[in-house]
Amino acid sequence: MKLSFAGLSSIQKLLIFLLLVFMAAFADLYVFSSKSGQVELYDEVTGRISDMRASITKLEYLLDMFVVARRFESTTIELIKGDVDELDDNVSGLLADSRFLKLFEANAPLSEGFDSVAEDWQNIKVEISRLNDALNQDEIMLIHNAVDIHTVLVAEKIDRLLSLISDSRQGVFNEIRSFEVKSVAGFVLLSFLAAIAYYKKFAAPLRKAGAVARRVEGGNIESRFREDARSLVGRFGGELNRMLETLAREREEFKALNSVAGERLAAEGLKTRSFSELMSLASTSLSPALVLKKAVTEAVSGAGADAGAAFIEEGGVLKLKALSGFGSEAAKGLHQVIAYPPAEGERHCATTAMFSSIADYPDSSLGEFLKSCGFESMARVPILYNGRPLGFLFVLYRKRVESISHVSPFLEALCHGAAVSIGHAGLYQDERNSRRFIEQLVNQVPFGLAVFDKSGSCRVINATLKKILGAERAELVGEYSILGDKVLKAGGILPSVKKAYDGYATEFTINYDPALMAQFSCSGPRKKLRIKCFPLYDAGGDISNIVLLYEDLCNLPEAGAYPGDAL
Repeated sequence: MKLSFAGLSSIQKLLIFLLLVFMAAFADLYVFSSKSGQVELYDEVTGRISDMRASITKLEYLLDMFVVARRFESTTIELIKGDVDELDDNVSGLLADSRFLKLFEANAPLSEGFDSVAEDWQNIKVEISRLNDALNQDEIMLIHNAVDIHTVLVAEKIDRLLSLISDSRQGVFNEIRSFEVKSVAGFVLLSFLAAIAYYKKFAAPLRKAGAVARRVEGGNIESRFREDARSLVGRFGGELNRMLETLAREREEFKALNSVAGERLAAEGLKTRSFSELMSLASTSLSPALVLKKAVTEAVSGAGADAGAAFIEEGGVLKLKALSGFGSEAAKGLHQVIAYPPAEGERHCATTAMFSSIADYPDSSLGEFLKSCGFESMARVPILYNGRPLGFLFVLYRKRVESISHVSPFLEALCHGAAVSIGHAGLYQDERNSRRFIEQLVNQVPFGLAVFDKSGSCRVINATLKKILGAERAELVGEYSILGDKVLKAGGILPSVKKAYDGYATEFTINYDPALMAQFSCSGPRKKLRIKCFPLYDAGGDISNIVLLYEDLCNLPEAGAYPGDAL
């Protein structure tokens, strides 16, 4: 099976690269160690051969002493024998040592030179051994001359051999230096190639990835990293691209959600504005018709309906008060439809009811009319006031609608606001009618009546008293003060009046001259008045006002005929 290097992962390639580097380093170390070993062997061979050279020179000297000087002492003979043995051991040791044999085998000139030296040495040994058999001085001299010739030759060969060894050693050393230079150059080249590979595989892609990251940071979410399944950075770029795709999808989803939220917020804002406008109208108008018209208009707009109508219960039937989205003919027909409130069973539900089909609405007359107008669905929202339905708001759709739960709170709020306005308008009318009745009653009693606050300022005065004082056209409320009445003050009556503020009922008679109160536009003849004072209490039991009843004794009718006699 063929192995594809391109298909390997970045980690596998890095491991292979490191393995090759280690192998090259080990090979370099091995070659360096081997060459260094050769240098050491050459140094050792040089030492031994130099020893041989010294020993031969020494041997030559000893022979000269033995033969020429004729010193045949035993010590000289022993020295010659010892030197011969030492030389022989040295030569034999070189030939017997496997390290040196390998060195000689690798260097033919060196091997031949050493073999020649060894051969001459053997000849020298043979000649020296003949000294034992020499019969006379001449024979000894001949042996000496032969040995001397051989030692000279050996010395010359050893010198050449040492020169050859030095050259060989220098050659190995040069090889070492050359190998070192080549190794350094190789590692530099390898480092350069590794740097290029690193730049192409990592630095350049990372720089491009940084540029893409900056574009993404600037908002260009569509930018993508370079993908390459064969490299670690490329696979990482693929992972980042998938992440960016996820972010892009989420961004689009967020935009969609944000758009929906914006639309809903705008719709809720419109609903809030609608409710605010309704309440603003309710605060300035007491007309239920206007309030209901505004409620129907805003309900149709806020609920996305096609039409709407508001009915108020009057006399057991629902009376149309406001509508929106109907044509003139449909509006006229809707006014003529007799609609009824919900049946007793559902009348008190007081909740919004949805009718997906108008045919399901219980009031057939109203349902059939709305169906004939082209409406398909409707919702009925109660207009509740104090928990009691005043009427109902109908929201109508021409298409079928299953639910309006999303706008039910808005519609119920509109109906509640309209109901509060209608109810408060009713309370205001009731209160106004009651006030008018009280005013009619106070103004029509046949005696004068006035109410004063704690400061003595007039708060209420009836027409009879104004007539008695001759001030029919004067505005005495808020202007006239009982405590500042000059006539009562001059007659010493004010203390009796002030007792009413202490909770006492008092009565007195005084001749009252309205002309003395001209500053209040009072006029007329002097009158004899009977005045009764008593306090008025508030809900807390405190005196809030006092009441004065005036009787004109000058015009008093017969006994029993005038209501004042009963006071």
